Amino acid sequence: LMGVFYLEDALSHYAIDFIKSLKQRHKMIILCSGDTKSNVESVAKTLGIDIYYHSMSPVDKSNLIKDLKAKNHIVCMIGDGINDAKAMALADVGIAVSKALDAAKVSTDIVISSGGLEKIIYLLDLSDKFMKNVKENLFWAFGYNTLMIPFAAGLFSKYGLYIAPEFAGLLMGFSSVSVVLNAMRLSKA
Repeated sequence: LMGVFYLEDALSHYAIDFIKSLKQRHKMIILCSGDTKSNVESVAKTLGIDIYYHSMSPVDKSNLIKDLKAKNHIVCMIGDGINDAKAMALADVGIAVSKALDAAKVSTDIVISSGGLEKIIYLLDLSDKFMKNVKENLFWAFGYNTLMIPFAAGLFSKYGLYIAPEFAGLLMGFSSVSVVLNAMRLSKA
């Protein structure tokens, strides 16, 4: 015997941070791979993933996505190979990482063109900021309109509180401007 070689895929150094980020968001994490049981168990243990499947064919992965969706889960599938393409297409959101094959990229909703898992963390952070911004805009626009529409309609004119229609229109325009300005804060994210 002259030598022994043991080859294995290296984990991305962002993988542990990525899994921690998903856990902080209270997401269910499932590792599904076509690899052997021992390799998948090793990766799952290293990353702290409790639910994992090994030796999965593309059909098995697709069936897993269908089963999760049938249980009313919103499913995001992240993959990089042709074996993931159908499952990514079936998921609510499919994400192909930069090293993905063209067949996988075509079947997804999002293609991370450079980088990998760290870009998905950025994407999740940006979507959280976006949803917060939408809720803020709805809150302020609803509150503003709830307060100003009765004035503009003249409901308080018998108490001497009245807004001229042209000024009311200007105030309504201000409401739209404030929503746009608040949304523009996202461009700095």
